[in-house]
Amino acid sequence: MSGVMVGGAATGLAAAAVLLAIPGAGAAAARGGGERAPTGPTTRAGPPSRPDDARVRRYATCVVLGLVVGLFVGRIRGCAAAPVVACAANAYLAKAEARAAARRRRARLVADLPTAADLLAACLLAGAAPVGAVAAVATAVGGPLGAELRSASAAIRLGGDPARCWMALAEHRELAVLARALARSGIGGAPPAERIARIADDYRSRRRRDFAAAARRASVRATLPLGVCFLPAFLLIGVVPVAIGLAGPLLSGT
Repeated sequence: MSGVMVGGAATGLAAAAVLLAIPGAGAAAARGGGERAPTGPTTRAGPPSRPDDARVRRYATCVVLGLVVGLFVGRIRGCAAAPVVACAANAYLAKAEARAAARRRRARLVADLPTAADLLAACLLAGAAPVGAVAAVATAVGGPLGAELRSASAAIRLGGDPARCWMALAEHRELAVLARALARSGIGGAPPAERIARIADDYRSRRRRDFAAAARRASVRATLPLGVCFLPAFLLIGVVPVAIGLAGPLLSGT
């Protein structure tokens, strides 16, 4: 009977593994077909491509979870439950990873904003055009902010309307002020160096306020765990001896 249960669960997990591998294989094929090897004298060879370790760990976790559920349920129901549980766990974990990646991307973008604004103001003060200055800053900063700035500058160089291309950056709430400053420069023709320098100061001030607010929230959230940790010690050291001392004479008198 146990052999049948294990075999059934293994069969269900094999189906789950196939279902989980199909999207990953499709994505890998799309990346392989869409990417081209860069050429040119300035190309540097990067590290060899490796499989997505996070995806592999997620698939392994889902398969193990499905196997555990299949063995626990047993028999035919276990064979049906194992792939369902594995696929459901994969969908949930994939959404959680996507949300975590979005939070990390936003945090990196916000962290790079003051430096990028300072560099952009310096380039504009040196006499660079807004499009060239933004492209240079995008290369220097990199990351998600660099990708957004590079996309806007490339669209303008390809013939796009400068004001519309700069305002496309305002889709990210953090970049709205910088996008409006660059759009005004495209309309009026004057490089907004001083305005962007003030924006850099505002970004730094806002980041300091965010750090202070996060520190206050952390202190408030730490109150309950600390209270839970210290309350038993307070009861054992402060309350229990007093209660025993008061109860001793009463018990001896009776």
